[in-house]
Amino acid sequence: MEQKLKDIVNYAYGKCDFYRNLQGNSEFELQTMEEFEKLPIIYKNIFGENTQPIISEDFINKPGIDIIKNHTSGTTGQFINVYWCRADYNASMIELWLQRKQLGIKTSDSLCSFFTTLFVNNSLVRNSSREYMTADKRQLVFSNANLDEQKLVDIYWKMLEYKPKWLLIQPSILQMIVNAKRNNDLPMISSLKYIELIGESFLESFEDEVADEFQCVVKNMYGLIELNSIGYEDKRGELKVLKSNVFVEILKEGKNTQPGEVGEIVVTSLTNRLMPLIRYSTGDYGCWLDDKKDKLLLKKGRSSEYVCLKDSNVPVYVLMAPIQIINSELGNIIRDARFVQKSYENIEVNLHVAKRFKGWEKTIRSEYIKNITDERLKGLHWEVNVFTEYGRHNGGKRKLFELQMEEM
Repeated sequence: MEQKLKDIVNYAYGKCDFYRNLQGNSEFELQTMEEFEKLPIIYKNIFGENTQPIISEDFINKPGIDIIKNHTSGTTGQFINVYWCRADYNASMIELWLQRKQLGIKTSDSLCSFFTTLFVNNSLVRNSSREYMTADKRQLVFSNANLDEQKLVDIYWKMLEYKPKWLLIQPSILQMIVNAKRNNDLPMISSLKYIELIGESFLESFEDEVADEFQCVVKNMYGLIELNSIGYEDKRGELKVLKSNVFVEILKEGKNTQPGEVGEIVVTSLTNRLMPLIRYSTGDYGCWLDDKKDKLLLKKGRSSEYVCLKDSNVPVYVLMAPIQIINSELGNIIRDARFVQKSYENIEVNLHVAKRFKGWEKTIRSEYIKNITDERLKGLHWEVNVFTEYGRHNGGKRKLFELQMEEM
């Protein structure tokens, strides 16, 4: 058993109330892999109404520690706050940056990316519907709201002017950019040398299509906000596990799988001491490619889906923007969300909130509608349902968005 895995598990079970409670507050010290495999798997909704119990006591009420606060993107319909101390966060990124460096990409290189809601210095930036340049001018980020073809063309010209060396981007947005480039006969971004795909599953042919379109290297990075990078594309479709940051298991009915056997991907963070995640279910599915268990094939991940309008499509995660704004301002009160599109003009939103906010249903309903960021969605009929009770979910990613349109 690797010492780094043993150390982080013993640290978590010794320093976090969350894990001590799982053990019935009895003393625990991990010694063997057999003991590790008996530890419970944890899921997002097991955190309850906040993540405070999973914070290490070494970081509670300790001034002077540089803390980074992140927010899960909500692509599963569930939302949690994620905390890192900056030193651990930087350490978690080292192996990924070594992979990028082999392709000629450095931390100082100019980058373009997209955001649903924008947080700067751990705070929400209101009215962030346009682009934002970081203080060091190394990153230009664009809002993914209102991405009609004209907006995409405008963004493309701004990227041409900015001259990024690389893009960090979701496949669904990149596909829209490719379409806008072709439809409007836009020039190549000659500065662009590398594109890193994140956050969604896609067909292997898409990578080849993009590489040909932009004449640059295209790679897939598999990760979660909660864990940072998990795997980095080696050969097409094959993900090399970034073992300095995570320990990965692939389980079927709670047992380790054999190469080629599909199971649920469960990950332990090796670097985050502030909020250590031990045997954390990603909800994604994959299989090992060999007995070494250093490369995996992702079989089922987060899909790129769209809200279908009569004249355009809108990426589903734009529906998350109002939730992220509400959670930022009211304290992470929305714990779970599901969306159903019933017609071109009608979308049902089902929100589950913390029990202590029972009676706030009308306010939450109006706040969701008020904070819709994409202009194309504002004129739709929104059926927003707010609940304070929901059942536990044990394994796999539930469907975030359903299309139930008879007219299609």
